[in-house]
Amino acid sequence: MRTPNVQLVRSELPHGSIKKIADKLGISLKVVSEYFNNGWHQQYSNAILTEAMEIIRDKYPDQELLDEYEELGLSHGGSYEKPRKVRSIVAKRNTGTTLTWLLGIAGVVVGAYFVLPEVKQFIDEKLFRGKKKLTPEE
Repeated sequence: MRTPNVQLVRSELPHGSIKKIADKLGISLKVVSEYFNNGWHQQYSNAILTEAMEIIRDKYPDQELLDEYEELGLSHGGSYEKPRKVRSIVAKRNTGTTLTWLLGIAGVVVGAYFVLPEVKQFIDEKLFRGKKKLTPEE
């Protein structure tokens, strides 16, 4: 059995068809788009192609693409699973890194303020110009 030419099917779909397919199947627009662009989400292949061919059939009732589709035996609806939501590894790995960096930089600045007189003078001049310092009264 040959595999369907997904790019040919996609090129024949009218504007807005991917959204119609996604809505009809109850899956995300991203899943349908990724199937056509990258060949991902093969579990939806039969259902997506069936809906796409219905749209093409309405647009071009007697086209050779429909014959090829029927020849491949893809005319039945088929079943598919909805994808489970999984956070990407990158998202898990990057959690809190920005906060960690900010706290690290703040720690270095505060440490330098109390240890290096040049840093203390610079911060006092630039950040606290004309403002009353919060120091204990002598």
